[in-house]
Amino acid sequence: MKMTPGMSAMQAKLGEPLTETVVRLFNERGLSGTAKELGISPSTLTFWMMHLGIQTRHVAVPPGHDIKVGKGR
Repeated sequence: MKMTPGMSAMQAKLGEPLTETVVRLFNERGLSGTAKELGISPSTLTFWMMHLGIQTRHVAVPPGHDIKVGKGR
């Protein structure tokens, strides 16, 4: 997948694959926190995530229940 120049520059700055960084930060900090950490706007981050094929899911879980996330079959 070809990245934009901005995405390539960010990956070089981070020293690790951009996809891995974005997924990790998004799961830890959400959209706004990830964008702030990377120094980009939330709309730019959303574009990058679409471009990289990163999907998000929002799930509500009642008290006392767990949720497992894994690779689909």
